[in-house]
Amino acid sequence: MFTDIDGSVPLATTDDCSVGVLTPDATPWAAVAARFAFVEALEQLRPAVRGAGNLDRCDYWLNTFKYYRSLAQVRCALGAKAGPEEIARLWGDTYHYLLGSVNSPGALAAVVTMENHPGWGPLVAAHASQPWPQEYQGPPRLIVPTIRSTASEGEKLPLRIIVLDQRPPRGAKLHWRTMGTGEYAAVDFQHVARGVYTAALPPMRAAGIEYYIEVTTNDGQQLMFPPTAPRLNQTVAALPQASGSGMESFTTFESPP
Repeated sequence: MFTDIDGSVPLATTDDCSVGVLTPDATPWAAVAARFAFVEALEQLRPAVRGAGNLDRCDYWLNTFKYYRSLAQVRCALGAKAGPEEIARLWGDTYHYLLGSVNSPGALAAVVTMENHPGWGPLVAAHASQPWPQEYQGPPRLIVPTIRSTASEGEKLPLRIIVLDQRPPRGAKLHWRTMGTGEYAAVDFQHVARGVYTAALPPMRAAGIEYYIEVTTNDGQQLMFPPTAPRLNQTVAALPQASGSGMESFTTFESPP
């Protein structure tokens, strides 16, 4: 299925750009929807997916493709001069699918596009009922926007997470141990602002570190990263300090919260 759509996923916006303008499209939605038939085909396979990690990856792609499809549907609704309530509903669906797939700083930039691009949110708002919902509407999510798999020996690797929910979580913990051996140590994440929390792994040791993150939502749900934890965890391999190669120091740039 992925081989068939490689390089041929329909572009939902104009200007041959993924962040082009949501120009109204007079093409009937039924005709446009046929281009996205692969989304329904993938969704039909979802019940057969086994394993937390596999299901998480499946849902990522489903939400990503549904997001593209929903953008195209918004354009068709604008072209058909649909009622303001219908357009608002479709725009809300688009947000829902996007926030269901956000997992990196680049994906967060897509949220900024939806809210600030003059050819997106403001254009749609002119044809939709107001106001937009200000609260997150989807299921709770744990997002780790930057995942590193290596660190220099002695480096104290910082971790930043985003807890996407309507209310603050009861708690968020980082569990870690030397890779493959020993008991897990635990440390609480510290709140930064809104849904952003930070913690840090201990100085990197030669044997490497494995870790997982556990968040308890306000209503008692458990969110795990990675989804396969604690059976399969995130690992960080140690890089020995370089010597005489002109690469003795490395700089890590992190996105702001």
